[in-house]
Amino acid sequence: MRYKANNHKRLYKILNHLLHNSGLLEKLTKLKEKQLPLLYSYECLEFLKTLNLKPDKIEQQVYFKAQLFFPYVNRNIHLKQLNNNCIVGFYINSKELHRFKGCKFYIPTKKDWLITPYTNVNWLSYRDFVVSSTASLKRQFSLLCWLKKENGEMEKFFLVWWA
Repeated sequence: MRYKANNHKRLYKILNHLLHNSGLLEKLTKLKEKQLPLLYSYECLEFLKTLNLKPDKIEQQVYFKAQLFFPYVNRNIHLKQLNNNCIVGFYINSKELHRFKGCKFYIPTKKDWLITPYTNVNWLSYRDFVVSSTASLKRQFSLLCWLKKENGEMEKFFLVWWA
């Protein structure tokens, strides 16, 4: 699939939605306004003195490692300034879900979003998964899911509410 000029508008809309609804903006604000200034707090300055360190000689750095999900229909995107090891899955909407009718599904709790899918869970059939996911999609919530293919291969994906 070739990149089309009007795709950037859709990508911008999706990224804007994610930035404002994923909590990323709040996390960045907290880093800037609360966590990074701790280096200059009275308690920290006193502690640094005991180590003969000066805060103006310390460079604070923040490392973000993300889990990225590309569109299912265009999974071969390669971006130069992206750590491709961060690509962990794909996303689809409910109209595309039929591609996986023969597969099993699992919806992990949010605390398990970072782990690699494993087999010892209560897998749902396609039909049960569609029923389980409908309410969240109607409320415009996307779901992180695990997919277990007929050959046993497992993948992470987001079932997104937007078309």
